[in-house]
Amino acid sequence: MAKRSRIFCAAKSPPQRVYKRGFTALYIDHVTQAHKGCDFDFLHAGAPTPEPEIH
Repeated sequence: MAKRSRIFCAAKSPPQRVYKRGFTALYIDHVTQAHKGCDFDFLHAGAPTPEPEIH
């Protein structure tokens, strides 16, 4: 079983990238997954902004 698995994995190549430019490429490269908020990763610059003091 392990031998068959190694042969299958070695023969299977990753899919060729179709979109190299445009919104679809941006989406594929930079949109985070659901557990991280489904947002562009470059919008997460650093530490969160603290809540202002309300008087």
